[in-house]
Amino acid sequence: MSESKKPTGSAGKGKGKGKTKTKAKAKAKTKQTKQEGQAKRKKQPAKSKAKAVEAQVAEVAKALEENKPVEAETVEARAVEAPAEKSSEARSPVEKEEAGAAEAPAAEAPKDKEPVKKASAEGEEKIAEAPAAAEKSEEAEAPETEAKGEEAAEAPKAEEAPAVEKEEAASPGPLPEEKVQAAEAPAAEAPKEKEPVEEASAEGEEKIAEAPAAAEKSEEEKAPGKPAKPAKRAKAKINLNRLEMPKQTPEVRRHNFDEVATGYTYEMAMEEASRCIQCKKRNCQQGCPVNIDIPDFIKHLQQGDVEGASKVLKLKTSLPGICGRVCPQELQCEKSCTLNKKGAPIAIGRLERYIADWERAEGASSMPDIAPSTGKKVAVVGTGPSGLTVAADLAVWGNQVTMYEALHVAGGVLMYGIPEFRLPKDIVQREVEYVKSLGVELHLDTVIGINYSLDELLNGPYHAVYLATGAGLPMFLRVPGENLNMIYSANEFLTRTNLMKAYLHPRYATPIKMGKRVAVIGGGNVAMDSARCAVRLGAPEVNVIYRRTRAEMPARLEEVENAEEEGIHFHFLCTPKAFISDGRSNVAAMELIRMGLGEPDASGRRRPVPIPGSEYTMEIDTVAVSLGTSPNPLIASSTPDLETSRWGTVVVDERGKTSKARVWAGGDIVSGGATVISAMGEGRLAAVAMHQFLTE
Repeated sequence: MSESKKPTGSAGKGKGKGKTKTKAKAKAKTKQTKQEGQAKRKKQPAKSKAKAVEAQVAEVAKALEENKPVEAETVEARAVEAPAEKSSEARSPVEKEEAGAAEAPAAEAPKDKEPVKKASAEGEEKIAEAPAAAEKSEEAEAPETEAKGEEAAEAPKAEEAPAVEKEEAASPGPLPEEKVQAAEAPAAEAPKEKEPVEEASAEGEEKIAEAPAAAEKSEEEKAPGKPAKPAKRAKAKINLNRLEMPKQTPEVRRHNFDEVATGYTYEMAMEEASRCIQCKKRNCQQGCPVNIDIPDFIKHLQQGDVEGASKVLKLKTSLPGICGRVCPQELQCEKSCTLNKKGAPIAIGRLERYIADWERAEGASSMPDIAPSTGKKVAVVGTGPSGLTVAADLAVWGNQVTMYEALHVAGGVLMYGIPEFRLPKDIVQREVEYVKSLGVELHLDTVIGINYSLDELLNGPYHAVYLATGAGLPMFLRVPGENLNMIYSANEFLTRTNLMKAYLHPRYATPIKMGKRVAVIGGGNVAMDSARCAVRLGAPEVNVIYRRTRAEMPARLEEVENAEEEGIHFHFLCTPKAFISDGRSNVAAMELIRMGLGEPDASGRRRPVPIPGSEYTMEIDTVAVSLGTSPNPLIASSTPDLETSRWGTVVVDERGKTSKARVWAGGDIVSGGATVISAMGEGRLAAVAMHQFLTE
């Protein structure tokens, strides 16, 4: 069969010169045969044509070898009537696609295109007339037929000879059968994976090829059999602007102790929660000292499930209403928020507050599952944020917990240190009641170190003790005149105002005397609380004196801005050198010295350095000194084997364990005065260690 496929033009010519009669006959019937066969060719698959032509070639070659005449009519008719070799069911997917394209009407092809020669995979040349021939007029076909009449009678490739030569010039080698079939299809119906057929050249010839166009194809298009990826949806634009918290105007809030920030509404909480992009890497959770599952509770909010969000919160914190108000989220979880890199972070604290407030308004309370009893008893000394955290965790894990509080009300610094306008006291008491609902006992007005010693607790019913007595001992300037009347420590000033309700005097018995020109010494949150309380207590002028610049102030930015809005004046790079009496043991003025900033100190802030000769005087009649605090030495002085630092803080390891057996400590008694959330974080670590010790 292979031999019969390869007759050359010269061989056919040599054997056909004597067949003049046959040539004339072929010429006469060529047009009629073409016209009759064109209608059939339109429906005939390209592969069938190729097979028919192949059979013709073999027959002609055999006839030429035997020196027999070749009937052109027979050759043309058989090519037209050759049936398809494969049915549509038996074809491969590729063949089906290409055969379908080949069956497209020739009317879509340009009318002036030349016939095309196809080559088999074995390099054989197969002759077929392009579908475009059906569109040619008889006048367009006649010159070509007459010009090549002799060669048409002598060889089956006569009519396609010019196209063969041009195709050979354009193509470096034979094309596979599948490409031959696809070549006959109109460009408009070509499969999507392939580029359309090239346009005709200037001479009107049609060149068929698969354009590489690799740069324009995706990887999926390049890989045969691989489905193309669906078009990607346009990503929703991320909202980089957080929703501001509504609050009282400065003109109104200067005259009341009501909470400044009024909180999100339901709609506002949903809008802010919708900004969360639910990062796979939970940076915000890693930035939280108590490891709250922040993305999870926000996801519940996004779904409108506030109760579910509350349950998630209560898994890691027993004080959401407190943390949502006073924790410095901007330095912790919100600082770690992914959106913080390009815009405003999610308002995590405000959402936490909303959840706690919703639960309080609804009268609901999400309760965790309590583990079976371990039979172990624990004493927690102090009911501030650290003590409440340890008590709640140990109770949930099945331990029997008793809390001891020196004051007449539980809550520690949350009750006496933070003003009502920042942290309403009914919210603190609600959190205390929640801890009690877990099975925790509470003893008020009990001072450990006086009523009971630490050793008495350990030798009594308790298997372990946690110390969380805070840091209630104020620090002073140690300058001349500091003992004059109307000079308060910030602790005393705030305790009278907040815990003893001095701002409601005379309804409450505790008074507080306030002058007209107040000076608050310091730049932390306690200083901001003192200054803002003074404004609400009626002081016409309040000044904050700070020895560094505003950039070094440890107070929360939000509190500094609120203070400025309320008319408080800030004096930076100065510090008191002495207080001056009015002659009746009351403070009347203070001598200040200007400061410059030197090298950074242990805190990382630049150390303030006095500038000699820069002293000046400021008239004042009330002072609140807010320089920090240290732990009360009562317990340490009565427990010699409890190691403390030179600042009076209790020394602990990384898990809160003290030098004394079965005693752990955390919060301000260890740090000397830090944030609510850091105290809670230390309590969480200690609780884990204590429970492990109790259950071993």
